[in-house]
Amino acid sequence: MPVTSQTYIDIPFAASGSVTAVPDPVQGDGSVSFSQGYSANYTLAQGSPGSLNVEEVKMNYLFNLITKVLQTHQQQTIAPWIPTAANNGTPYPYSQYSLAMYTNGIAYISLVNANTVLPGSDSTKWQPITLGTGLLAANNLSDLGTLATALTNLGFASDSATYFKVPNPNNTAKPWIIQVFSVTTPNWGASSGTYAVSFPNSFPNSVKSITITSTEQANSGTGYGLVCSALSATTSGFTLRGDTNQPDQSINQAIPVFVTAIGN
Repeated sequence: MPVTSQTYIDIPFAASGSVTAVPDPVQGDGSVSFSQGYSANYTLAQGSPGSLNVEEVKMNYLFNLITKVLQTHQQQTIAPWIPTAANNGTPYPYSQYSLAMYTNGIAYISLVNANTVLPGSDSTKWQPITLGTGLLAANNLSDLGTLATALTNLGFASDSATYFKVPNPNNTAKPWIIQVFSVTTPNWGASSGTYAVSFPNSFPNSVKSITITSTEQANSGTGYGLVCSALSATTSGFTLRGDTNQPDQSINQAIPVFVTAIGN
């Protein structure tokens, strides 16, 4: 293994050597354990009662274990999730903001302290890391070859030609929804009139803004236009009111108008 100022462990220590696992609990004969480490028995004169020699296979095991864990961090940055079986049968309690790479290949961040639930099973306990770590094509911008997928990964969505959803950083449960569509008013034959308009898609929660525009004249060849406004808006639609900009003139033709509605 080449040694540099910042060494990469390309081969864990004793990768092909003999190893014997070091036990967790304190050993009655004073031999090495994770709980006690090397006891005073190892400092006694060789051959004296209770003296122990440092075992090659156990030292190999300890260095192998340490260098394998360090190599994992060097290669993955985020350590693998700790299964119950690897923690003596007890679910490991992750602290808040801990990171773990789960067995499905997705990295998660813990949202609470003492977190023992399985990553991905409860969105209030674990949140997948979808940007900046792992670069998983299913969750972020790593598959930029497909624009629609990239937008969906960022929280944008388009269910139809008239509907577009934009992430709301202040309330992720209620993204902004933009609907752009056109309707055609009736030929009212009067200086004003109303027309019931339904949104192509009902808004789940509320309507915040409705803008109506038209480039047509209210009466062909006259030069006067149509002034539009939205009344009685609900999540499913609104009443469009049209007025001429010359009250003494009638609206004697159907006029296309364009609607932009924003809600959540």
